[in-house]
Amino acid sequence: MYRYDPWHSNSDEERRIHEWNRQQRAQGEPSHTNFEEKPPKAYSTTLWIITISLSIFFLVDIYNTRIIHLHQFISIAFLAYTIPSVIFLILSIFKPFRYYLKPSISVIAISFLTTMSVIGFLPESIGNAPLPIKLNKTGRVVTQTVYDSSLRFDTGELNPEKNNWHNFGVACEYLKSFKTTDISKAQKVTANELFKHTWKYIGKLVKLTIEVQQPEEFSPSNSISKALNPGGPSTVILSPIDIGGAGDAIQYHYGGPFEGFGPGDKVNICGYVIGKAENTNRLGGKCYNIIIVGKYIKKYLK
Repeated sequence: MYRYDPWHSNSDEERRIHEWNRQQRAQGEPSHTNFEEKPPKAYSTTLWIITISLSIFFLVDIYNTRIIHLHQFISIAFLAYTIPSVIFLILSIFKPFRYYLKPSISVIAISFLTTMSVIGFLPESIGNAPLPIKLNKTGRVVTQTVYDSSLRFDTGELNPEKNNWHNFGVACEYLKSFKTTDISKAQKVTANELFKHTWKYIGKLVKLTIEVQQPEEFSPSNSISKALNPGGPSTVILSPIDIGGAGDAIQYHYGGPFEGFGPGDKVNICGYVIGKAENTNRLGGKCYNIIIVGKYIKKYLK
């Protein structure tokens, strides 16, 4: 490629053009004979689109759940910013796209440091009340404080321990106006279907038949009873799942006394699915409880 060399030029015209270009560059004006193309705005436009999309998504989620899922949000944001930045970083290997090198590295570094800081120093979520219940290693319930709920289910989190049993409180609020006629509106499911596709049913009113095992009645003074059946007792029932492993079960919290049924009986239940809790079985391995909260139980008659 021809390159002008002022020291070996014999043309006065070339010298004048070179001097004019030098003055223009000194004043910040582009040179007409040595014009350098400005980098395209593809990368910055991409980042703006990502920022606006994430903002809308996060605001909608906060409005629906009344919870700020910090760790979930920052993880999604990290992937959203990093993936296109890596693509632009790869493009910067080629000479026409060299101007993407520094901004893409900066965005990746900032995203990584911000993600690590949030996960390392901030809680998973903000906006929850204290835990209403807690499971011990055997899957039995340990009572804690009464939950002060909002009326929106958190459908984005399966494990109730990760959102401070938010959905338990919401279900209790919905059940205050529950009537037996509402059973006809419930979705009929099986325990196996709930186990395989739990996320589809979070916050949904379902009805199914289960086998009673390990029933336990809580007194009216128990915090679960106070939330689920104020002034009266409540009962928790575990029922094994055919396709599950050791300890996998339906855990039904019933807002009523332990009467009219017993261990080994099959019963029809109706309630809200609130999550899938992870526990430790008697063999030391992991097991899962699909947790349903309701105010209906009736002995199954063939």
